[in-house]
Order: sequence, then C-alpha cells, then structure tokens
Amino acid sequence: ATSLDETLGLARFRPPQRAAQDWPVFLDIYSGLRAGPKWPADLKRVRLWYEPHMERIHEDAITRRADLLQLEQIASGYPSRERFLTELTLDPPDATSDEAGPPHRDEDYLILSTIHSAKGQEWKNVFVLNTVDGCIPIDLG
Repeated sequence: ATSLDETLGLARFRPPQRAAQDWPVFLDIYSGLRAGPKWPADLKRVRLWYEPHMERIHEDAITRRADLLQLEQIASGYPSRERFLTELTLDPPDATSDEAGPPHRDEDYLILSTIHSAKGQEWKNVFVLNTVDGCIPIDLG
C-alpha cells in the first residue's frame, strides 16, 4: 500500500462521535507530515493541535506543555526531523523528572544519554552499552 492509500484509509474511518469534529484537522496534519518535511514548523503544528486534548486529559497539562515547548525549541536546532530523532537524548527534562520524587541518596539516579549529548559532561562512572573495541568511529567525530 502506498502512503496515499494509507491516508485515504484513515479518511474513510469514522471516528467516535466525541472525536468526529477534530478528525478532519488531525487528517490534515497527518497528511502534511507525510507529504514532506516542513521542519520544525510541523512539530509546532502538532503541538498546537494536541494542546486542547492535553488540557482535557492530563491534570499536569501546564507542565507537559512546558516540556513540549522545550522539546520544540531543542528541535529547532536540527536541520531535519530525521536528524533530530536520531540524536534525541533520553535525558529527562527537570519538570517531569520531579514526579519521581527526590533521590534517597546523591547517587540514587541514572542518566541515559547519547555520546553526542554527553560531550563536555562529567560523571563519576560511565557505561557505554554494546561497545566493541574499534567500533566507535572516534577519528570521524
């Protein structure tokens, strides 16, 4: 099936009554995302569409909105969606990491990071997963 066929299949789908009014807008955004990169404007468009739903669904919508704005700002520093997703780190933003509560000890947490985002950082211990000697192209970095 082609991309157009997939979009047409979604267009024929009949959503539940509560979602019926917003469904055409969602399809328009979805089709636009599949049509080609309008980076990072497409990320902003998705956020703006999602905000009313987020406010309705989540009690902490203000915090989530701030996280999405931060993500949008970070994304604007990348030339493409693919590049952004490739280099996206797993470092939790401060706002949502507060949900875990304070650590019981200073070392009671774990930071997951890409090698790229770890440049310039200092940690007592570092574990690089699935690394084989000679397989990290340090000379290309």
